[in-house]
Amino acid sequence: MLSRQEAANLPGAHLVQTFRDTPNVLWSAGLSANGKHVVAASLNLTAILWDAPSGKRLQTFQGHTNLITSVALSGDAKHILTGSSDKTAILWEAASGKKLQIFQGHTDTVQSVALSADSKTLWTASADGTARLWDPATGKERCRLYSLDAGKDWLVVTPEGLFDGSPGAWPFVAYRVPGTLKLLDDDATRKRFHRLGLLAKVWKGER
Repeated sequence: MLSRQEAANLPGAHLVQTFRDTPNVLWSAGLSANGKHVVAASLNLTAILWDAPSGKRLQTFQGHTNLITSVALSGDAKHILTGSSDKTAILWEAASGKKLQIFQGHTDTVQSVALSADSKTLWTASADGTARLWDPATGKERCRLYSLDAGKDWLVVTPEGLFDGSPGAWPFVAYRVPGTLKLLDDDATRKRFHRLGLLAKVWKGER
């Protein structure tokens, strides 16, 4: 979403709707795929859902303990996803405002969130340097992505210890022997846990 002044500077742009009744400064906003719903995050730790054609306020989502930094809607606008400086993301039922799932694990602010059209794929990106794929049904992390050396290399790991990545990322992978401080960082160990095409398989829901 753009400010009124920014929109006015776009060729052929015209004002469609103004959303009022906001309790505080709006921080982040998102538009549904069909253009019928708008969700925005407010500085008072809430997110607000509006009906875009009428400008009517439909629902308020309250549950984070710090600033809501990012919002997203599913394609059918039935679900809302919010990310926060409290290091969590929350999946909501749009119609009722019910909290469906809390995603915990990031160690810093969740700066960006994304939700697939069917709400079955959920991503978060954090200031902790990771992007994470979650299972909306269980709230568990499915994998996490690391960007290394200013984006030259990448690494994806799963909670089970499987990984894939560019050649430059392999030296960053090591395994600790359970119950000890001993690390195994040899190529033979890495090859045991390497799975080519891991991200695509996790994305498809494969184990």
